[in-house]
This record gives sequence, C-alpha cells and structure tokens, in this order.
Amino acid sequence: MEEQIQRAEQDAAASLVELGRTLHQAGEYEKSKINLEYAIQLNPENSEAYLGRGLCYSMLGIMDEAKSDLSLALEKGLEPDLARTAYLHRGATNHYLTDFEGAIKDLDLYILDDDGDRKSLAMALLFRADAKYVLGDLDGSLEDINRSIHYNRKFGESYAIRGRIKLNRKDYRGSCNDLSKAIEIEPTLATDPNTLGPLGFSHYHLSRKTEAMQYWSKAIDSSPGDMYRGGLHCYLGRGTLFEQLGDKEKALCDYQSFEKLLEQRIQLELESGKDLSRNRLRSRLRVSRAIHRLGIDQSEKIMGYNC
Repeated sequence: MEEQIQRAEQDAAASLVELGRTLHQAGEYEKSKINLEYAIQLNPENSEAYLGRGLCYSMLGIMDEAKSDLSLALEKGLEPDLARTAYLHRGATNHYLTDFEGAIKDLDLYILDDDGDRKSLAMALLFRADAKYVLGDLDGSLEDINRSIHYNRKFGESYAIRGRIKLNRKDYRGSCNDLSKAIEIEPTLATDPNTLGPLGFSHYHLSRKTEAMQYWSKAIDSSPGDMYRGGLHCYLGRGTLFEQLGDKEKALCDYQSFEKLLEQRIQLELESGKDLSRNRLRSRLRVSRAIHRLGIDQSEKIMGYNC
C-alpha cells in the first residue's frame, strides 16, 4: 500500500513537472514555479522539478535561488541533454552573480558538446567571452566572441564585447565599427554606458573629440551613478576634454564625480573581499594629478585611501 502511495505521488509530481514546463514555455513563470514547488513536495528527488524551478527563478530575476536549484538538479542527476541545459543556465547565473570563474567552468561543460543549437551555443560563448574579458583573458575572450558571432550575428552584445576588446588592443577604428554595429542590431544599447563609454574612448583616440564628448555625455545622462565599466570612466574622459578646452569648472565637476563614484566602488569591492586592480590605482593617480593641475590640491585626500 505504501509503495502504491509513493508511486502515485511520483506520478503526480511528474505530471506537475510537465505542467510547469508548459507554463514556462508560455511565459507564466510564477505559475510554473508554484506547480514545480508542489512537485518537489510530492517527490523531493525529482531532479527535473528543481531544474524547472531554477529556470523560473532565473527568469524572475531571483538569481541566488536559481543557482541553488540548478545545482540541486545536477546533484540529483539529470539526463545528458537536461544536464547541459542546467550547466548553460547555471553558467549564465554565475555570470550575473559576478562569479566569473564559476561561469567559465559551467559554460565549458556546455560548449564542450556542440549539439547544433546555434543560438544557445552563441549565447554560451558570449557569456564565457565576457567572463574571460572581465578576468583579463583578452585572447580567449576574442576567440569566444568571434565564434559567438559566427553562430549568431544577431546578438548586438557580441559586437559590443568585441568592440571593447579591440579598444583594449588599441584597434580604435575596429572598436568603433563593432560598437556602432552593436547599437544598430540592438537599439537599447544606445543608452548603455558599457557601449557608449568605450565608443567615446575609441573616437577620442581617433581625434574625433566632438563625437567622444557626445557619447560620454549620453552615457552619463543615461546612468549618472554607474560605478562600473563604461559609465564611471566617462566622467574622467569628459573631464579631460573639458580641461583641454579650458573649461576648468566643468572639468573639475567631472573629475570630482569620477572620484566620488570610484570611492564608492572601491568601498563596495573591499567589503566584498575583491582585489583592486592596478588599472584602478592608475585611474586614481590620474584623476588626482588632473585635479592638482587645476589648482585644487586634493592629492592627499584622494591617495589617502588605504588601497
């Protein structure tokens, strides 16, 4: 009798998983999650229920729970195709949570087997390329992003990442072309500081200072409190231009905004235990010197932070 009850609960859980899958495909993520929670209550060993709920959490933006469920699904055992799905989405979740080493490990397992799903493979390569870029592996990042574009030329973010890599390699014309292509494919990137900022720096290095000023100003206007990547350094770039134009008041304002945001970012990273890069220290030196040239002696204050 007990075995019959257990079998009935397992069958009911399997039916709820199938219903959850159908609701997920229809975009009903909250309803899907509720059904999958019932399935887990009936059969806590149903790995597909954890996988499905993890995917729902991911779509709902609840990333810590998504990672936990995807990990449980893998621990409890999945069929090979479903395991690859779990690795793909846990890799993307790790990327979102800035666990870039974890993202690369998971995405390696997904990319290892090319199953012909070009769009998913392109997305996995995009995430891995960005993780490698953040960790300073420019060669590996460029290789991945070129493969991503080969599999799917409709991801604007792929071109944006490649544009940032080319900027780091001083290929300013190539950087401009890729970043402009990214905006053409995905117009939403036209307000993204991580696209506009590098585009401004590429134009600046090509002596197109009017365009640089326009892109940096647009990036700042779209996200004035951005502490990361493009947005933060737009203040520094624009301040440099204002200084070159002789507008010391605006230059000082931008330098001080850069200093304030950088201070906030360093504090957050110190609290989270992250290491501070040499580039960040060089940025602090550069802004302190710029402010000093303007006659505002804040060097001791700026460099007094214990890095």
